[in-house]
Amino acid sequence: EQSGSMRGADMIVITKIDSVIVAEDYFATDFIRPVKDDEQNVELLSASESNAMLQVVVRRPLMTCDQQDNAIRYEYPHRLLYAFGVHGSWAFQYHGTENRGSHEMYFTKNEAFHNQRNLLLNDKDNDHLIFRYKNYHIPTSMRPSRNGDMVEGSNQYKCFSTPLEKVTNTSLPFDIIAGTPIVGSRYLHHFVNSACQDDPRPNTSIPFGQDADNDIFDCFMGGSILRKCKQIPGYAAGGRGFVNPSNVGIRLEAGTKWLLFDTHYYNPTLSSQAYDSSGYDYIVTKSLRQQEQGELAVGIDLTMKLPPGQKEAHHILHCPHELVSNLFSPGQDTVRLIGIVHHLHERGRAARTYIVRDGKRIPLALQPHFDYNFQASIPLNVTLQRGDALEAHCTYDTSKDAEEVVWGERTQDEMCINLLRFTPAPPTSSQFMCASLTTPSKQEVTFMGRQTMSTDLIRSTRGHPLPDEHGKYDLPWAQPLSTTFAEYGCA
Repeated sequence: EQSGSMRGADMIVITKIDSVIVAEDYFATDFIRPVKDDEQNVELLSASESNAMLQVVVRRPLMTCDQQDNAIRYEYPHRLLYAFGVHGSWAFQYHGTENRGSHEMYFTKNEAFHNQRNLLLNDKDNDHLIFRYKNYHIPTSMRPSRNGDMVEGSNQYKCFSTPLEKVTNTSLPFDIIAGTPIVGSRYLHHFVNSACQDDPRPNTSIPFGQDADNDIFDCFMGGSILRKCKQIPGYAAGGRGFVNPSNVGIRLEAGTKWLLFDTHYYNPTLSSQAYDSSGYDYIVTKSLRQQEQGELAVGIDLTMKLPPGQKEAHHILHCPHELVSNLFSPGQDTVRLIGIVHHLHERGRAARTYIVRDGKRIPLALQPHFDYNFQASIPLNVTLQRGDALEAHCTYDTSKDAEEVVWGERTQDEMCINLLRFTPAPPTSSQFMCASLTTPSKQEVTFMGRQTMSTDLIRSTRGHPLPDEHGKYDLPWAQPLSTTFAEYGCA
């Protein structure tokens, strides 16, 4: 998957050689000068210059199986980047911060589907639920951590709460069907949003709006877990929002009274001029959808320790089929995966998710050039079957670290969260987490809900998607489950 930034970008470079316009195939592995592909798959069909305007037509195959090319997919939202020379120069050099941009683009498009989606989103019976900060001054003082210790203030966790009735007139129950993040600060790391039955504020006796520090209060990641809250779509750097399939909604039931944004700010220079007006614009409908969306987070491991001094340090979590079975309703043997987001921090260099089925490993979403600043959702349309296992595989660059890198909430720490959206959610719950931790008895366990398994047993018997010293994998590879991701089979 292309990250949406220069890292991992497949490029067509238009330049002049001896006054002749040429098109060349390049690839960017990082924020450095791109390299010319060993295999040139770009053909220049025509080029013209007129009145300081350049028009070029090029052609390349949709899929080349060249590791220096990204596939062009049918009915898929590609992130198209562009840049041009400074002052009209033909020299192949850095373009500067002003001569660049990006745009989401479908190279092939099902017009009937998109017209129907636009009608649904613009239905006059839908409502916009908008919840946002109002020029909030981000503090820099020391803050309480999860265990109550006071820690440095470059990372701030603030929970912003408001009564639901303050931001929508739509009566419950209703479904959230789409949404767009409102990004109002460069210090925003992410926000995890929730709809709650109970008042999440520290002092529930104070009326809302009378104490700003009670309405926006110190918290930590997962600060809504004890408040009968249900997560709703949030944001991480580079996120672009979502539109659910036409029969899928995120249900807010009767009894929901509060909204909560669990917000992480990162201000490494402790600037005193850090403000935020971020939020979310949700589209909601009273026309309840047939199916409810569920979410599964895979990869969370509070015992994670990455070795220092490595260009590629790996973290892997195998979620066995016994735990994955919690996603299926009684009598149901399949769910549909509709999207995935990979969340790592600044050392993150690659993120991959696999399905293990019938003794074979199937690539589900591969992001070999992860960029922390572009954590957009990858759309899926894949069937997960009862009996399938899931694997999260995250890769980091710890070459500048002198000590082990651990799991943590700070931007300076690391994470590996592969967040899958699926449908239909079972009636008992819509949110699941397959994670590992160390128990008070010092045993490492992988769990989902109250169900646990020995992590050591899983590692030794279930699967590990890294080759051995001879380059051999423990399981054979299978072809991707969706023709949209056919290029995954090239390797």
